[in-house]
Amino acid sequence: MKTMYDVADILKAYNETGSIRGVQRKTNISRNTIAKYLVRVEENRADQSLEIIRSKQRTRYKRTDELIELINTLLEENKEKPLKLRYTAKKVWRIVVSRGYDVGYSSVKRVVRLWKDKSNPTKDVYIEQIPKEGARAEFDWGYVPLVIDGQAGLYPVAFMVLNKSLYRYARIFEQETQLEVIQAHIDFFNEIGGVPKTIFYDNLKAVVDRPKKVNENFLKFASFFGFAPNVCNLHAPNEKGTDEETVGMVRSYCFSEKNDFKNVYEANAYLKTKLSEINSMHVYKRELPPKDGLINEQDFLNPLPSSCYNNYYLAVRNVSKYSSVSFETNHYSVPDTFFESKVMLKVYPDKIELVGFNEDITIATHKRLFTKNNYSLDITHYLDTMKRKPRALANSRALETLNATLKALFDRYYSTNPKDFIEILSLAKSYEDEHLEKSIKALMQSGVIPTLETIKNFLEQKDIQQTESFYYPGISIDTVEPCVYDDLLEASCR
Repeated sequence: MKTMYDVADILKAYNETGSIRGVQRKTNISRNTIAKYLVRVEENRADQSLEIIRSKQRTRYKRTDELIELINTLLEENKEKPLKLRYTAKKVWRIVVSRGYDVGYSSVKRVVRLWKDKSNPTKDVYIEQIPKEGARAEFDWGYVPLVIDGQAGLYPVAFMVLNKSLYRYARIFEQETQLEVIQAHIDFFNEIGGVPKTIFYDNLKAVVDRPKKVNENFLKFASFFGFAPNVCNLHAPNEKGTDEETVGMVRSYCFSEKNDFKNVYEANAYLKTKLSEINSMHVYKRELPPKDGLINEQDFLNPLPSSCYNNYYLAVRNVSKYSSVSFETNHYSVPDTFFESKVMLKVYPDKIELVGFNEDITIATHKRLFTKNNYSLDITHYLDTMKRKPRALANSRALETLNATLKALFDRYYSTNPKDFIEILSLAKSYEDEHLEKSIKALMQSGVIPTLETIKNFLEQKDIQQTESFYYPGISIDTVEPCVYDDLLEASCR
């Protein structure tokens, strides 16, 4: 079915904008259709007073010498202002229209372009560089629209690339602080098996305190790994063009087909697989694909340090009456056996360790939360308290953090007998959660009520050992009876 267009709307938009492109922006009608209707109106208009000008005679070309001089004057007077405060072509057009000139935006834009060409007759010339093995890498942030656990968001991605081999690395993060920048570097160095001699950056706040002045903490990190950080000039993306291209290429290649994941860990696993594909493909002006080029480049990289870099910062928090600490509006449980009023937090990019002041011993570790007002609670941190107050378990926030299997076990068998359930929870201190959950599921499926004894018995069961086949030249054993081995031993001792 053909679409009918309102000619009056087309004419109105044309008179307002003075161009077919302007009508297209206002109406979303194709330029060919707009031109066709304008020609028909021109040829068949009944009202001879209606002024429709063909493209050869458009009124938007009313560029008198007086108007051109005015535009040039405005631009000259304004050119000393900071770059972001200078007049745009649209601003100039609005000024001249406000002064009574009947002229279209496109006409003014052409005059502005001519002025720019005359005012800056020189052109940018770039000196082509020959990349050397292990000499240079580049870092940049990019952003990828992802759907994580059903929630759409724009996630920061750290990108790094070796200029010689074009080996590319990327990792998705929840935020983009200095912790994440440093962690991306550490992961990249471990992946390529060495450290480039120089790494180039934009003027990132995580790297620089002010233009061209590298942050002191980042300098310590660079010194630890033995590379030189190089900050590009402002508004000079060409100085780091390899990584600028990497951001768009990797984002399109990796996530154009799939961008919906359960969590960031799954998204990063998928990204790693796609990057492996990219690094296996041939690239422009390179004899080898990046993964093979990296092998040649590794001999020229600086070696990795013999010790690990501790990528965390410290924070001190009060322990609340609920035996938890608050950090970035989220709450993390503290073992109820910890009696100090304050605790030290080692904040990593993806986890938080709780450390006591008196002894530098980690008392708890939590996965770091990036949402607001949420809880990371380990129910085993409250076992001593619950043994004294078993009835507090039923409506506790800690109970809600249990996995579905343990929660179902409590609801089905122990909601009126919380003491015995607390004893079962104590098994989580000695066995992995996955093993414990698997045992409870197996018992419930077999119709056996999971109690402390039945669960422990199941956990202690050993897998049946399979006997390996035996073969030795000149010796044939038809059975696995022990007496056969005894006869062989006696014969060998004679």
